[in-house]
Amino acid sequence: AAGGTLALAGTANLRRRVRERLAEPVVDERFRVEHIRVCRAASEFERDWAYLQHARQRLPATYRAGLERWRGWFIHCDAEMPFPRFVRGCDLAALPAGGDCFGPLPDTRAAQGVIDAVEDLFDLCRYHHILMEAPHGRACAYKEMGRCPAPCDGTIGMDRYRAMVRDALSFLAAPADKRATIERAMQTAASELDFERATVLRRRWERAAAFERPACRHLRRLGDFRFAFVANGERRRSARVFLVVGGWITPWVDVPEAIDGGAVSSLLATLDDAARTCPIDREPAALENMGLACWHMFRDDAALSFVRLGSADAASRLGPAIEAVQTAASVEPP
Repeated sequence: AAGGTLALAGTANLRRRVRERLAEPVVDERFRVEHIRVCRAASEFERDWAYLQHARQRLPATYRAGLERWRGWFIHCDAEMPFPRFVRGCDLAALPAGGDCFGPLPDTRAAQGVIDAVEDLFDLCRYHHILMEAPHGRACAYKEMGRCPAPCDGTIGMDRYRAMVRDALSFLAAPADKRATIERAMQTAASELDFERATVLRRRWERAAAFERPACRHLRRLGDFRFAFVANGERRRSARVFLVVGGWITPWVDVPEAIDGGAVSSLLATLDDAARTCPIDREPAALENMGLACWHMFRDDAALSFVRLGSADAASRLGPAIEAVQTAASVEPP
């Protein structure tokens, strides 16, 4: 093949794959197989990551066509823009610079669902083309329903509206925590017999339930995209831990046997330290790596666990995550 790459593939049975490839008739001598290079991977996640690295290097002109499924979706908003709005996208490089970015989400439908839910929860403008006419726009039906303060027609100023958008961004940074805060405020209002406020808070608490859907389980600021991925190791009953920060994916350590609490704490500390020094990389290769990580995060795969670094429950989750992968790896295939 004159040093070129004829094919790049993953397989669980190397001998059979090579046999089949070499059995194919050679129609053109330019496409005769001269060498076969092998890269071992212990898990589907590691296989896909290795495939991506090699494809990027060996098939630079065509490899992006195969990346369509390996991506995550994000939503973006810059509250300081003259007329702020939420937008969605799977290409972080194409989203506006500045502002806040949240994700990942599994698909465009889920991303739009988050935008609809946050606009509903915070009574934000649903029609950006009308908002851009503020303060001389014509208010839509949401004003009449009491579901929008109508910055478009000047009922409130844009400075106040931008403050509402900032509140929405703060909520998206930690939806579960914010919903718990709303619930506590609702209970306090009820105990103080302020039933009108309790009713308002209850409606808001119920709307916030939209962010507890499975699609939103990883929703955080992009700067918090810092994970320990735990996948199969090369040996049976072993686990391999990867550091995944933005577009950086690094095989970190193999855990061949049961790990005690002290070792888990030590491992978590080293992962946290490393994660803090890694920036969120927006270069094309890094964004492709992030898309791959996002795709695997939404798969139902017993052989892959992940723990968000810096989260309150990271210490209590990392050990069980390693144990779960080791247990799955110890089961004989059918």
